[in-house]
Amino acid sequence: MQLMLRKKHPGEIEYGIIYGTIAAIALVAARCLPVQDLLPGCAFRGLFGLPCPTCGMTRSLVSLAQGELGPAISLNPLVAIVLLAALAALVANLVVLAFRLPRPSVTVSAGEGTAIRLFALGTVLLNWLFLVLSD
Repeated sequence: MQLMLRKKHPGEIEYGIIYGTIAAIALVAARCLPVQDLLPGCAFRGLFGLPCPTCGMTRSLVSLAQGELGPAISLNPLVAIVLLAALAALVANLVVLAFRLPRPSVTVSAGEGTAIRLFALGTVLLNWLFLVLSD
């Protein structure tokens, strides 16, 4: 893995801004709209009697939108952490753009990319195990 600081190239996509903006919009929507009343129940839970890997996501989002970090993490830890990371990426990218700072850039090898994907999959499975055990 190689970490470098470099200038932004014209036309380069700012993923931190994109995902951070999506997270911010989701939090505003959860704060202002009755999202829990608009969504159907979990079909996976209805069929198998177990929570799905995303069960509690909407309730976690609503808790975060209301500033309740503890309940948000207990409802679905992965969603709460990913939303907070996306918001942090948004702020960091906006600071980099506003002050024209060099951007951090990470280059990974093929093996490291595979390890990162396996780590992500393991994290989702651990989150699901947490949901099943806390049900």
